[in-house]
Amino acid sequence: WASVRAGRFSVRFVVPKDIAYNVGRGKISLYAQDIVNKVDAQGYQSALVGGASRSAPGDSAPPVVQLFMTDETFVSGGITGLSPLFIARLTDKSGINTSSAGIGHDITATLDNDPTKLVTINDSYTADVDNFMAGRVRYLYKDLAPGPHTIRLKAWDTYNNSAEGTIDFIAEQSAQLALDHVLNYPNPFSNITTFHFDQSRPGAELDVQVQIFTVAGRLVKTLRTTIPASTSHVPSTIQDASLSWNGRDDYNDQLARGVYVYRVSVRTPDGQAATKFEKLVLLN
Repeated sequence: WASVRAGRFSVRFVVPKDIAYNVGRGKISLYAQDIVNKVDAQGYQSALVGGASRSAPGDSAPPVVQLFMTDETFVSGGITGLSPLFIARLTDKSGINTSSAGIGHDITATLDNDPTKLVTINDSYTADVDNFMAGRVRYLYKDLAPGPHTIRLKAWDTYNNSAEGTIDFIAEQSAQLALDHVLNYPNPFSNITTFHFDQSRPGAELDVQVQIFTVAGRLVKTLRTTIPASTSHVPSTIQDASLSWNGRDDYNDQLARGVYVYRVSVRTPDGQAATKFEKLVLLN
């Protein structure tokens, strides 16, 4: 992928080791699209391909692999629907090998450590715009059985260094709202803490309420916010003002240090609701 400026674009990439080393005629295919005026352009250039560069720098470092489900806020072990989107963020200074020319050097994903559920997903990889050293795999799994699952991904760079990564998730009927990994960070805290949770309805509008109680059950603080288009992990940033608390009550009085109980309540416009309780420690 490349940006087009004044009708021109250029790309940089590393030719993978998995080529035929005898010199032969190759073809570079080009495609461009103007989404505003709805026109496209295409063409190709013949080139000789083969041999190897004697001045090529060495590379023995494997790619960096980051895995997610549904979106890039997902935390391993969280909840998805039965047809979740699998996302892999891949980074390597020499680029990712997607050539399919070398035996065993494909990008693959294996579900639940079952060799019969291995899929080759080279075609699901897209490099970042103007950056051949990073990109993403986006692969949609369909109609998974409800329950826990694991995906193991293996990828190679253009020097045939490989790396693997795994991610765990629990597939549930996506119509049912559920909360998991409810926590506040930091905990204990002195000045400010932010409430976090995973949820099973990414993309849905969420009404979120956090109520903080003393251990005797007295309500001391309530936080409320509406998230128009939610992500799997809420909030989508480490610190969010609407879900952060400074240790003061609803009258802005500083509370005493100690243990407090909080309840996270989440509701969707279609009436789905979920609640979880946790504890926090206030230091002051």
